[in-house]
Amino acid sequence: MEADELSEIESALKKFHEGEYGVCEVSGRPIPIARLEAMPLTRYSVEAQRAMEEQGSNW
Repeated sequence: MEADELSEIESALKKFHEGEYGVCEVSGRPIPIARLEAMPLTRYSVEAQRAMEEQGSNW
């Protein structure tokens, strides 16, 4: 579990340095600041996350 979290942190840092942090990987739209504050490692907007959960997918 710690290895997964470390991987997520590294991914977020890479995105930050590339100027892509805070952009939904599904829609390409900015993730709202409130969501990033609550879940700094999130890769998806609320809408994209819901759609994935409804489809039973972890894209």
